[in-house]
Amino acid sequence: AANKTAEGTEARKTLEAQTQHERHRTEYADELERKRQVDMLNAQKYMQEEQLKKQEEMIGRQEAMRRKTAEHEAELRTRTELAKV
Repeated sequence: AANKTAEGTEARKTLEAQTQHERHRTEYADELERKRQVDMLNAQKYMQEEQLKKQEEMIGRQEAMRRKTAEHEAELRTRTELAKV
């Protein structure tokens, strides 16, 4: 009878250890998945910020070109007016 009790106690301890191990493994897998999600969101945010920066730079270059063109046209008009005189 003592042998059966010892076997039962041992089986219970083994099952508890397996259960605890599985719980730790599941918690670790969940933690890794959460970190992966956070990393993915941060990467997306970075890419969006970089894209926005590129768009802003492009708009700045376009505005500079427009200003330069307008200045050039104004200069040409001034020369034309002066040439008429």
